[in-house]
Amino acid sequence: MEQILAIDPGSNKCGISIISVPDKVPLIRKIIKVEKLKDAFTVFFTKFSIDSIVIGNGTYSATIKKLIIETMNDISEIKIKPEIHLVDEKNTTLEANALYKKENPLPFPLCLIPDTLIPVNVPVDHYAAFVIGLRFLDKIK
Repeated sequence: MEQILAIDPGSNKCGISIISVPDKVPLIRKIIKVEKLKDAFTVFFTKFSIDSIVIGNGTYSATIKKLIIETMNDISEIKIKPEIHLVDEKNTTLEANALYKKENPLPFPLCLIPDTLIPVNVPVDHYAAFVIGLRFLDKIK
């Protein structure tokens, strides 16, 4: 089964999503602090068969790409390194907020208030990573 690792890069934390390609289902969605990314990447590369890596093209994308390459070079089990792609991350936070609201509907009576009037008060970086992954998949099909 083909899988992609999608990343919403940030200065302090990154949104991470591992997506099953045929059905576009998130296998993992997490927010990980930057200082813990190398350990997380090591786990992901050894436990999943990642075919492609997709990074949002924001400010910290070059730093995250460099860290991914270093991590892959340190893992002897990786025989074929997945390709790394940059994807436009414009408006991914808006799409991530909408996806979060869809998956986490408000309880009654709050659900009667238009959702545009109720902000999302939780980090959605992992949802943004999923959106970045979906954009990549839509682009390559």
